Amino acid sequence: MRLHGLGRAVLVAAMVGTAGCATQFSPQWGRREIQRQTGAAPGDSFEFKLEGATMALAQAVVSRAAGESIGLSRIHLAIYDLPAGGHVDLDRMRIKGWDKVVRAREGGFGLLVLVRTKGSTLADLVVFAQGENQLLYGRQKGRLDSSLPSAIQRTLRTAGLQGLKEQFLSSTRTD
Repeated sequence: MRLHGLGRAVLVAAMVGTAGCATQFSPQWGRREIQRQTGAAPGDSFEFKLEGATMALAQAVVSRAAGESIGLSRIHLAIYDLPAGGHVDLDRMRIKGWDKVVRAREGGFGLLVLVRTKGSTLADLVVFAQGENQLLYGRQKGRLDSSLPSAIQRTLRTAGLQGLKEQFLSSTRTD
């Protein structure tokens, strides 16, 4: 009887311990991943984060000006220059709790799109796109269009990393 109770306690502890074990992506996570895989820190980078109080303020301004919410609660964008000769293998990234919806080569680019859903809604999206000398990390969280992963793939194919950067930054505007 006592063994049965111990087994149940171990099971509950394991469930609690693994709850929320999804990889917590951020621009810093991207820097660490580049260093883990290449052995060197990334070079120059562009990093943009809009979340928390700043995101709430932006949503309030947009809501008043346009009469509607933009539906996002977080936007991250970072573009890192890879160390000389450095390459990040998107398949070697340690990822938990995310669904891989796109894994592709588009011309000279590698692309990985990860999502998490909330019910039937796309709620969180992470993108890694690698060019010859750069790695782009992007994240959007909120009420997202379910066609966004395929739109990202089309943008990379037609406009490269610069096009993806513009696509992420344009999601903060309502014009």
